[in-house]
This record gives sequence, C-alpha cells and structure tokens, in this order.
Amino acid sequence: MKEIHKYLIISLIFTILTSCGIFRKNVKVDIEELDNTEYDESVRIDKEALIIADSLNKNSLSFNTFIASFSGNYESNDKNLPLKGVIRIKNNQFIWISLRPVLSIEIGRVLFTRDSIKYLDRMKNEYFAESYNYIQKNFGFEMNYIVIESAITNKFFTYPPGNTVESYFLTENESVKANTLNAAGIFSNINMSHSINFSDKNYYITENKLKLLDKNRKATFIYSNFTDIYGTKFPHNILIKISDNSETSSINIKYSSIIKNKEFDLNFKIPKNYKQLHFE
Repeated sequence: MKEIHKYLIISLIFTILTSCGIFRKNVKVDIEELDNTEYDESVRIDKEALIIADSLNKNSLSFNTFIASFSGNYESNDKNLPLKGVIRIKNNQFIWISLRPVLSIEIGRVLFTRDSIKYLDRMKNEYFAESYNYIQKNFGFEMNYIVIESAITNKFFTYPPGNTVESYFLTENESVKANTLNAAGIFSNINMSHSINFSDKNYYITENKLKLLDKNRKATFIYSNFTDIYGTKFPHNILIKISDNSETSSINIKYSSIIKNKEFDLNFKIPKNYKQLHFE
C-alpha cells in the first residue's frame, strides 16, 4: 500500500466532506402544528430547537447543481499535502472532484455517489473504490452521501444515522455571544455528543463539533468568510480539525468562483488497465 494514496483519500473524505456525521436535510417544521402537539413527558422536546433547525435549512443555499474552484491543504503530524481543483455537485446524486494542484494538470478524480466513494490516480493508473462502510471501519464515524453534500454546502445535520432533530436542545452562551444546538447520549449504540454553533441573525452554521466519547475521537468543522451569494450567507472557508488520541490533523479549504444551476455532464470512468488499491 502506498501511504500517499491513503492520506490523499483521507483528506478528501474529510474535506469534501466537511462533517463526519449523518446529515438530515430539509427538516420541515410547521410552527402552528408544533404548538398543538402533545409529547410523552419522558422525552425532552425543545420546540425552539425544532424551529431553529427549520430556519437553518430555509436559509441554506439551495441548488440543482453546484460548481466551485477550491484550494487548501491537508496537514497531519507528519504530512502536508496541497489540495486544489474543481468540485461539481448534482443535488442528491453525486459529487465529482477534479484535482489539479499544478498548472491545471489533472492528477486525480474523486466521485461520491449515493452508495460509494471512488478515486482515480491518473498519474499511476490506479483506483480506489469502497462503500461508505469503509469510513466507519477506519475512522469510527458513520457517513453517507447526504452527509458529504450537506457538509460542503453548510447545511444543518443531525448525528448519528436515525437520530432526529427532536433529540437536540438549545443553549445560549452570553460570554461568547453564541447560540448552540446540542445532542448527547447513546444513539444507535454510539456514545457521542454533537453541538452546532449558529448565527441567530441570519441563521447559518458557523461551527460543528462532533465527539465519539468511547473512542476519544473528535471532529470540529469551522465555517468562515461568509459572503452573500444567491441571496444566502455562504462560507468560502472551511477548516476541519480531527483528533484521535495523540493523532491530529487539519484541512483548510477555500472556495472561489461559485456557480449554481449550470448544467454539466458527469465524466468519470475507471479505465480497464487501472489497478485497484486496497487500504488496510
């Protein structure tokens, strides 16, 4: 196994990503219906959290297609890899990434679909193809396609799979002037905590913190450099920090030239002469 490939795959999974977790898109809350709903008193339901989740979704960027150039780097204890290229998304279908770090020469392609992750190394005629179970097996975080697309486009998410917004509650911290949605406990046999910091003025997410308590593993996603784009506050910078006991890594991504709803055709095929990579 070639280590450089493994670290590149890791960087792309967690970047183009952006949250390790399971995102739940398009949470719809009818406020009038919410006020008339009776809940089991043994279950804590924070109605304000439901309303905020709905506001975060309504104020996120909507699109049929999304195209952006990006640059940045992946850095760990002993690695520093540049990242540069173009990302194309067809909503709820696929994410296609072209890696062009030097002189616009393409060195690789990445494809996230509903059921798999694929990577082509065009320099060494090799490819990687796995299901999303690969991420859980190697990193402990459950993930699917919706996670990745939602993370890239700064949308609200819940964690882990099957969890709902009803599990979250609102806290306010006047000292740092931050509002946070929180969830903690054991969900789907995962002992975890998840917090989402957001702006209460424009209702956009500024930070996600996800912890796997049993494994002492943490991922933090920080969104910054928000600008008005297509009537929405959208982050042009994403910083991802990942820690696992003594191992730490970070990914810094900067978007530019963002375009939505421009049609394009997917161009991703694995040549027959490419050798498949298997990472342990």
